[in-house]
Amino acid sequence: MPSKTTKTVKAKTTTATKVIPAKDIKPAFKGKFFGSLTRGSNAIREDRARSLADNVHTRYKRIIEDLELLRQEKIRERDAALDLSPSTTIGLTLAKDFDAPVFVDNHIKMNLTIRELDIKIETAIKGYNDLFGPYVSDYQNTEEEETELGY
Repeated sequence: MPSKTTKTVKAKTTTATKVIPAKDIKPAFKGKFFGSLTRGSNAIREDRARSLADNVHTRYKRIIEDLELLRQEKIRERDAALDLSPSTTIGLTLAKDFDAPVFVDNHIKMNLTIRELDIKIETAIKGYNDLFGPYVSDYQNTEEEETELGY
């Protein structure tokens, strides 16, 4: 007698998602921590990118602002050195007390320091502009300041 062959067919099973009422969810599965654990890779990458970009942006702005502030201080220091009567508003420093070579050397050094700061600021702003777009400064050089320096 011929044998009967049987064919086994697997039935597709579907799993329905069960909606759990909010009151039944354990506290460990609520909030920011659990949400961060279950985020997708795109969300994780975007959060990392935002964090890194914010850090670099803040650092760049801070460095530029610090350099601009230092430049303003050096300009004031240089201008204060022009006061040849620091103790009184009536008289001037006596000619015998004035050392012209020292004055000139100090004035040149201050101008070079300001010029070096200008170069650093310009370089930092170019880097900022390249990464983040136009930088708006509270300490823009005026034409008067640039003319005084001679460049």
